[in-house]
Amino acid sequence: MPPSVAQDDVEQAPEDTTSTQHPADVEMTEEHETTRAPEVEETTSKDEEPPRMSFMSYLSSPVVTLVVGSDENQTLLTAHQALLCKSPYFQDLCQTFVDDGSPRQLELPEDTVAVGSFLEFLYTGEYFPRKIPGQRVLEVDPAMPKVDDTGVHLLKHARVYTLAEKFGVPELKKLSSSKIHCIDSTAKGEIEYARYVYAHTTNDDIKVRAPIASFW
Repeated sequence: MPPSVAQDDVEQAPEDTTSTQHPADVEMTEEHETTRAPEVEETTSKDEEPPRMSFMSYLSSPVVTLVVGSDENQTLLTAHQALLCKSPYFQDLCQTFVDDGSPRQLELPEDTVAVGSFLEFLYTGEYFPRKIPGQRVLEVDPAMPKVDDTGVHLLKHARVYTLAEKFGVPELKKLSSSKIHCIDSTAKGEIEYARYVYAHTTNDDIKVRAPIASFW
């Protein structure tokens, strides 16, 4: 008979301590890993708007003197710098100021009435005469004729429009353009308007040139 193998001499295999995963468990694990929400880094958007200034902050900013007009027809107007800087044009100009107590003054060889309307818009979001709600009519302006037969009323808003274009204020451009359509005018006044518009706007500025085609 073959010699018997002693049980103590048999080397027993160590138990496998690693857990055995069934195929279903593997699939669930992989699915869990693929559906895990990716970590999102907190970043600040470059297009995020800056904090809105309060009106009191605007009024607390330095006062800028504007020398408006030319030669002997110059007029001194003032405005708060923070409000002026809502215009890219003035924002660039105001960067030249230094905080050493020296006067903050800018020269503007522009139409005085148009600049006044621009400043009124900065402070109030409107300028006189305002549009009557629900109607295609403006408030009565005692300084303007009821029927514009010289173009003075049309030209007022046309000058505000071109000034808004120069100063980079699209909201004011839109407002002044809408007021042009509310004016009762004659052919003579419309000719003056057409001359000004064609001399001070580009060929592709259809918005302010459109009323000219509707005049005749």
